[in-house]
Amino acid sequence: MEAGMKTALVLSGVSNTEMIEKFPYKPDYVFNHVGEIDFTVL
Repeated sequence: MEAGMKTALVLSGVSNTEMIEKFPYKPDYVFNHVGEIDFTVL
């Protein structure tokens, strides 16, 4: 991202992996649900 921050996308039912190519900024991480997020790694 422009500010140098890492970004994450959670596929919550509105977004899917095919839509990532259409985003102006690509997420650094993509998760299927919030339970997959390991905050010790981020």
